[in-house]
Order: sequence, then C-alpha cells, then structure tokens
Amino acid sequence: STSVSNKNVAQTDITKQRGYLHHPTFGEQVIVEGLDSPDICVGDIFEVSKDGLKLQVSSPRVACAYVDKKHRSAFGAKGIRRHSMVEGHAGFFVRVLRAGSLRDGDVLHRTENPRPKFTLAYLAKSMYGEGSIIAALSNRVDWKRSVEELEEIINIEELAEYEWKDPARKALKKIQQKGSKATGATKATSSRMQLRQPWSGRSLSRPVDLGAFFQRLRFLGAMWHLFLQFIAPFTKVVTASARNGAP
Repeated sequence: STSVSNKNVAQTDITKQRGYLHHPTFGEQVIVEGLDSPDICVGDIFEVSKDGLKLQVSSPRVACAYVDKKHRSAFGAKGIRRHSMVEGHAGFFVRVLRAGSLRDGDVLHRTENPRPKFTLAYLAKSMYGEGSIIAALSNRVDWKRSVEELEEIINIEELAEYEWKDPARKALKKIQQKGSKATGATKATSSRMQLRQPWSGRSLSRPVDLGAFFQRLRFLGAMWHLFLQFIAPFTKVVTASARNGAP
C-alpha cells in the first residue's frame, strides 16, 4: 500500500485499514491512497524522492469479466465491471520513466500534471460510458461527442495505445466513413434531374428522386397484381351470386 503526496496530502498508514485493502479483488499490483479517478490525469508524473522512482500515468484500466465473476455481480450493463469501466474506478497503468524501488508506506509525489483535462474519469466516461453498452463491453468505442474532441484524445502522446488510442482511431475512421457516404449521397441527390412543369416552364422546387419514384411504381404494380389475383375473382363471385339470388 502506498500513499500519494499531492498539494501537501499527508502520508497515512493505510495498512491498518480493514476490508478491501486486505482482500483486493481487481488484480492490483500496487494500492495507492490519496487520489481518485477525477484527480489523476493521463501524463501525470509521480516520483518517490528517496529512491528516484519516476512513474507516468498512461491510461485508465479496462477490467475484464473476471471482476464480475469474482464479486458475484451481474454480468453486462449492471455489473461491477461495467461500473468501474465507465467511472474509471478499475485502476490505472503507469510506465516507468526511471527505475527505482517502491515499498509499503512510501509516498508518491506528483511532480507534473501536463494534461489536467484528461482525467481517468473523463477518458473512461467519454470513450466507454456514452455509447452503446454492447460496444463498451466488447472494448469498442461508440463515440458520441465531437470529432475534434476525439482527435484531441488520439493526439495525447502519453496515452496508451491498447484499449485507448487504437479503438479511438477505429471510431474516428468509422465516423469519417459515414461522413463520406453522406457527402456522396448529397452529391448524388443534387445531380439528379429536375422535372419541369410544361404548362409554366418553371422547375419544381425539389429535385425528383427517380430511384424512389420507380420503387413506388414497382410497389403499386405488386399491389395491383395481388388485387387481380385474389380480390378481383372474389368480387366477381359475390356479384354473380347476388344476381342469381343466391343466399
């Protein structure tokens, strides 16, 4: 267990606490007290002054389904995995910038905070908490915010590739493909011919979608075929019966 020194946060001996610290269930390697997901940002640098250890936060952690199984919680949208994934409570990863040792009771001092906007909670919420649940549970990003914001996340140098930059790029590519298809459809619509009213010489206010026009014609033709095949013969039988006085 390790404490964090940030803005004069005092070191505390959390080894005396009961419960979770004695029975960690998220696959922890180091337990840190003093900061929460809204306080820790990607790119933050923490140091242990006496040993020279220097760490940099690289990403929130995306927990696996084992967390639900371990806690006997519901799988899917109502499980602990989903909650920790969306809120950034599943922990975080760091990269070692300078090797050193870390012991129980050591204090981590945050020496740099270059990206205060990109907290663990912000990244977890924006990338995995606002799209479809199916996408989130399969580690896909269903992006619902602006493209500029997504590009900003992709350009974070300190952010990890796996589970963060990589799915973010895939989400951006998907958005761009949708945009190109929409642009192509708009160009096709604008290039369609406009019917003119022969009696006035004026063009109609809206371009005619010939594809939709012929599709409606085919539908009407199919309905007329059904009428001739089923309804018309029945009408003739009823009419003939009425003329012959049949009950």
